[in-house]
Amino acid sequence: MTEIVIVLSTAHAAALGSVRTFPGLLAARSGEEIWVRGIPAGKPDKKISVLPVMHTYFMDEQERLFAPAAQTPVAMLPALEWIPLLSFIKVTLPVSALPGVLEAPQRVKLVRRNGNVIIPGNDALLTSLEIWDTYVSTAPLVRLQHLYFAVSENREALIIGTPIMPLPGKTYILGDNILLPAGYDFDPPAITSLVTTTLNPLHDGILLFHENGHWEKIKFDCFVPATRSAVRLTNSMI
Repeated sequence: MTEIVIVLSTAHAAALGSVRTFPGLLAARSGEEIWVRGIPAGKPDKKISVLPVMHTYFMDEQERLFAPAAQTPVAMLPALEWIPLLSFIKVTLPVSALPGVLEAPQRVKLVRRNGNVIIPGNDALLTSLEIWDTYVSTAPLVRLQHLYFAVSENREALIIGTPIMPLPGKTYILGDNILLPAGYDFDPPAITSLVTTTLNPLHDGILLFHENGHWEKIKFDCFVPATRSAVRLTNSMI
């Protein structure tokens, strides 16, 4: 096999920032997936190993894709617009920002879920920057390595990833690049796909909804990895 190919969800685009300077990596977008090729066959770098990957393939010289340990190919490498990962992930300062896009006139109604509906685990937390900074300053690094955050001008921190820590604030559930308050759903629930295509047609960010139906769009490149230095720098600049 000549190289390794990985596939990530666009919701985890920010995670690629940690490997964007690795030589030879190419990336391309396909719907709500990001494909990355050019990873040397063998044992990949640790930073690549911890990426939130959906699929991993080994590719031969004919660009046939093999599942790990498989002897027969499962697919061919898709014909995508491959560009260097360095260009795919734009350079940003290690400071978080949450510049919510002003909402359009459309108003969406949210209602509480029925009591018999199973609610999945929390995927995001909205809390104050002060609480977030205090937690990060003493938290074990292993608890932070799969978390990303963005901060608004009013010093609210949106943390996304797993595991979400038990801090004061509002919790949200992520689905189709939409964050809904825990315990809430659209009214009616079937409008989820319509909301996505109408308010986020480029699939280049996350829609954050509040209980009153107000929403804001946060682009993926506004999120940065949850490192102590990034949180300190953000806190000093906002």
